Amino acid sequence: MKFLKILIIISLTSCGFSPLNNSGIKIKNVSVSFSDNPLNNFFYSELKRNRNLLKFNFTTLKEADLKIEIINHRIGKFLGASDQNFFSAIGNLDYELEIKITELESNSSEIFRLFTSENYAYDTNSILSNEKKIDEIKETFFMEAISQLSYFLTSKDL
Repeated sequence: MKFLKILIIISLTSCGFSPLNNSGIKIKNVSVSFSDNPLNNFFYSELKRNRNLLKFNFTTLKEADLKIEIINHRIGKFLGASDQNFFSAIGNLDYELEIKITELESNSSEIFRLFTSENYAYDTNSILSNEKKIDEIKETFFMEAISQLSYFLTSKDL
């Protein structure tokens, strides 16, 4: 058994495996501005909930290192193909997010853009189940946006 443990450790270290070290990433003080609507409010609450992933500490503009401004944020809902009774059978959600990120110390700005789309089976017999599917897809969109935003901030060294 001891030999097996040693063999696993040697094989993992020889292939370059090492745990991620995020200790060098500084937590940024961030101020967020957006127009007051349900979509932006929900996205802002998701940002706050994922502040550890993003390495954010939300604060006022006066104390902030970064200013994040939601410029364009929308979800478009479309109905597509129809079934044998000519009712819509496929729905499509388009998600678009555009954020201006300003580093206040250097006054430099970057634009983060995300566009994604997802199809779903539209049930003509149950409107409530469709709304539940749409809400699940929206949460997926928000998580993808937060993940992409985290990568964007890391790659731009903001």
